[in-house]
Amino acid sequence: MARTGVDEFYETVRLLLAKSFWEKARETEPLTYENAQLVLQAGEEVVKRFVEGEHLLCAPEEVANECLRILSPTLLKDASYDMLHTVFEQMTGRQYKSEKGQYFTPSHVVDFCIDVLRPRRGETLCDPACGSGAFLKSAYESMKPGRARCDIYGFDISKRASKTASLLSYLACDDRLSVNQLDALAVESSSLLKVDGFSIEQFMRSNGRKFEGFDIIATNPPFAGDVSEAQYLNYYQTARLGGAKIERDTLFLERCHTLLKPGGRLAIVLPDNKFSGARFAAVRRWLLENMLVKAVVSLHSYTFRPFTSQKACILFAVRDDRGARSEAISFYRSDKAGKSSNGDPVLADGEIDHDLTEIANDITEEWVIG
Repeated sequence: MARTGVDEFYETVRLLLAKSFWEKARETEPLTYENAQLVLQAGEEVVKRFVEGEHLLCAPEEVANECLRILSPTLLKDASYDMLHTVFEQMTGRQYKSEKGQYFTPSHVVDFCIDVLRPRRGETLCDPACGSGAFLKSAYESMKPGRARCDIYGFDISKRASKTASLLSYLACDDRLSVNQLDALAVESSSLLKVDGFSIEQFMRSNGRKFEGFDIIATNPPFAGDVSEAQYLNYYQTARLGGAKIERDTLFLERCHTLLKPGGRLAIVLPDNKFSGARFAAVRRWLLENMLVKAVVSLHSYTFRPFTSQKACILFAVRDDRGARSEAISFYRSDKAGKSSNGDPVLADGEIDHDLTEIANDITEEWVIG
């Protein structure tokens, strides 16, 4: 599509939706440009949920037909979430990722977090920086919410990311995930006045229900970005603990604590310096005073390649409002990333070769404050 001048992202969304509509109508003939336009017109209200602007195909007919020909052998109803996720991962440029510190979390890392957290039916799970929704999808597969449509929530400040997560929910999760665009770091004061935009708390209460916090939060927030000028910093204790430069991931750690109900469980991916850097010693003291830390898992440096060599750890903790407590913390180091130094998958018996399953089996299964 490079020579057409159209937005490749949204045109791909239109193509996938047209093919999805065609398959749901049980049509067996190859989808053509003309029929694609007809089904998109009929599903206009659905398309507008996922694209900006025009809901019909914008590429010239010959280009659209070539794309549809390439898509023809693939049945979306049989396509895995991971396949669809990879499409959008490849469409997100390296520059966009490096500038914002937003990197797709490998599926085996996502599944590891959800496996340790063990969500149960009737609980609520949230990813406040959901990107394309990998943690949400893994939780959906784990919980199979079915009748509990609103058990799983995702939020992202990026309109494109939230639309991608919503689209993948529509195509691969029976449209069961609640995904919305907003800045998860926006907070509200004790008087419930809006600060820096619509907050998650306000969104959760907008349907008339009382909101007391989420049972589970699983997230990989953006690492990059100085938010020293944000108006909501007065509401964050950690904004005064990490030096002159205030980083978003530090604020996300405190925000997750706020969004959890007492006893709620957390898995959050953070840069290694938050666990080892001298500059963040005060942040770690705050963490131990406000959370019951269960485990810290050091990920292999190849985990996020080829997009970044950033070293990261996963923190597993429970919100504990009883103040600082002394309890043993389990530390683990992953020695198998499931990737090579250039980011290619490393397989063993046809599966990603990693050691996180062993670590998950070893982490304490008891997630209540006893």
